[in-house]
Amino acid sequence: MDNSIWSDFEKFWNKKDINEKSIKYQELFNNPSSNQDFTWINKSDVLNSKSKAVNWGIPNHILGDIDNSNFIIGLFNPGTNMKKNISEKCNTVGKYIITEREFEKSLIDTLNVQSKEVFEISNYKLKDNKELCDFYYEHILSKESILSLEIKKLFEIYKMDKQLFNSITSNYNQLSSIAYYFAKYYSKVFQDKTTKPLYKNAILHFKNIFKKIELAEKIRLTNRVEYNIEELFEEALFKISVTNIELVPYRSFNKMDWNNIKELESSKLSAKAIIKKILNDKNTIVILRSISDWKKYFIEICKEENIDFENEVAPSIYKFKSQNASLSNKGFIPILGNKADALNIKSVEAVTDALRETIKLKEFEENLDTFIARYKNE
Repeated sequence: MDNSIWSDFEKFWNKKDINEKSIKYQELFNNPSSNQDFTWINKSDVLNSKSKAVNWGIPNHILGDIDNSNFIIGLFNPGTNMKKNISEKCNTVGKYIITEREFEKSLIDTLNVQSKEVFEISNYKLKDNKELCDFYYEHILSKESILSLEIKKLFEIYKMDKQLFNSITSNYNQLSSIAYYFAKYYSKVFQDKTTKPLYKNAILHFKNIFKKIELAEKIRLTNRVEYNIEELFEEALFKISVTNIELVPYRSFNKMDWNNIKELESSKLSAKAIIKKILNDKNTIVILRSISDWKKYFIEICKEENIDFENEVAPSIYKFKSQNASLSNKGFIPILGNKADALNIKSVEAVTDALRETIKLKEFEENLDTFIARYKNE
């Protein structure tokens, strides 16, 4: 197998094609009465779905620098804000986008933030489309992890309105609307023996970092020091070595809306990427939802490539216990089950500890502490 993983996704999602679709999608959003045909479905996928969400919802395939990630979280497919019976009533692409955006706004109506459903910048002009095209392309694939993007969004809210930040982060459903993957998955690795909801430990951790960034910025301005704190913060976030990948990159309200995904080339690409990554780096940890769907592709690819799935691939893979499980100690298990101990597979507790160390920004926070202490003592 070729060791280049990221380039496989770049080849699959031709940037020129995506840019052309991005401009057309924006035009249809601006002209909701237009009944022009449109689909995000990749031409390599044999998928004759008439679903509005599948065709018109912006895909998500991979977010994160997979070649340099220590952890890969694989889900089934990205969701939508509105239920299928509502989306199917949208008779044009523009109407679909507007309705999806309205549902999104109803969840985050207290915030003036960039939509995840459509590019919306007030001074945007069609002749200047780089920012627009980047928005849609990076929605589908980006080397920046979803966790990085969501923590940045939380930081922006914190800077904008601390009272609002406290209100949002004290309400799990509101937090999930703003930072879905942070709330539903990654926050749960910040567990302790207290009775408080697990996600609140993560909020306290990152809020403390936000406070330190704010204090360091005040010190920098007072002492006229050249120290680009927010740039260093973004660099630290970008280096978080986690990748999120979807088996099916196309949207639906829930998994039950899908059937007959066996021959999707995009799904083969996702499964093949995970196999490559494990073979390249045996220390990679992969945690998957809908393991039975993933495994069909793993078995097929390993058979074609003469790879021993059971001994070369499976020891690196864990599965969520249920559709609602999280990245807590009780949320996932090795797919090899009882064989895990005999094969010296990392315990779930060891995995969650390692994942927490990966995402907690320890080095960045230590550098902040050093900077703050230096000028406080002068």
